[in-house]
Amino acid sequence: HRAGTGISGGAERLALEYARYLNEIASVEIITTQARDYLTWKNEFPEGLQNEDGILLRRSPVKDGRHRLFHKLSMLLFRSLSMILAAGSPPSSLQKKPLRSVFWKMLTPLALLWMRLQGPHAPDLQAWIKRRNYDFYIFVTYLYETSYASLPIVADRAALVPTARREWPLQLPIWQRIFHDRRPGWIFLAEEEHRFLRQWFPEMNDGPVVG
Repeated sequence: HRAGTGISGGAERLALEYARYLNEIASVEIITTQARDYLTWKNEFPEGLQNEDGILLRRSPVKDGRHRLFHKLSMLLFRSLSMILAAGSPPSSLQKKPLRSVFWKMLTPLALLWMRLQGPHAPDLQAWIKRRNYDFYIFVTYLYETSYASLPIVADRAALVPTARREWPLQLPIWQRIFHDRRPGWIFLAEEEHRFLRQWFPEMNDGPVVG
């Protein structure tokens, strides 16, 4: 979603660390957007390929910044989920609650709109991934549209580092297509993350804890 030596987010630092380590044994590019600020997704970096401290970053433009309705939709979904699921409860807990499960699934169109409004919406990034034939992809963090839209394109030669925690967006009924996909690999940062994700998404593949 964003990357660069001057960006301080945890997932962003992790992506750089992985790139620096793997760059010693392979040819590595970070595929990201031109955004610096995750609250606006404004294009601030140059488009195309840049070298930052020996790491190649290929940046694509964000077509739309974060939509002004995103926060209102977030509040609507948060309140709706709170009436269906207890805070911190996994969606799998609805298996024995068919009526609540129906209401939960009815949130899917709004949840997909939420993902689109959250962004960063970068269709050129997905187009680049479709055109190129990299040997392997590592996606860092599950939350943003760049991972949600891009991972299924190359899932048979990719791994996701979810950097997940028990937060309300993970309760949305849109994540099964990612977490229950049998194609990608998984890399967990902590045993607690590994344990709760396997509880929340029982059909997901297992993977190593490397944090």
